Amino acid sequence: MEDDGICMQCHATEGFSDASAEGVDSGYGSRHDTSSFVWLRQRSAAHGVLCDQCLDRLVESGDLAKYADRRGPLAHLPDTVLGAVFVLGADYGNRFVAAARLMDSGDTSAAAALPARWQRRRKPLRTEDAAWLPAMALERCFASGFPPLEADPLRAGILAALAAGITTPAGLVDGALDASCRRFLGMLNADRDGYADG
Repeated sequence: MEDDGICMQCHATEGFSDASAEGVDSGYGSRHDTSSFVWLRQRSAAHGVLCDQCLDRLVESGDLAKYADRRGPLAHLPDTVLGAVFVLGADYGNRFVAAARLMDSGDTSAAAALPARWQRRRKPLRTEDAAWLPAMALERCFASGFPPLEADPLRAGILAALAAGITTPAGLVDGALDASCRRFLGMLNADRDGYADG
């Protein structure tokens, strides 16, 4: 935890959720322990911690939405949340590719390109880690024990960005990102309609 657990919004001392521009991850001590949230309307530039009360207010106001807990991705999420999580995953995938390219060119700032949740890891980034980040992320996308990709918008976004990064230096951005997200949501909705018809 950052800032000794002091909530960055109300300055209470019981903040147990790490917040960044990417979203919020709740840890031990929070009643939301092991839950992950994505920004819907507001992307906070500040990095810090949130207490449960401020986190609850952000969820109630529609600024944040919970998309996963210790059991994995939540089911039956609305398209707005699924789309936001897919875009977050694509951002992660783009950053993995960027970090690998920086390290490959000898740039030692590769760790700064990684998502905040990866930068919080205790072990420093090694050269061999950075070079293999896309492969490690890809392997995680297909690891056993995870739900299928169509049920996990974060991993689907990572995978789409890694695939785009093979041919496009910028990865999955702008119109290509929008189109990829629409395809993902269309696939999910077609599956839902199929289940409903069956």
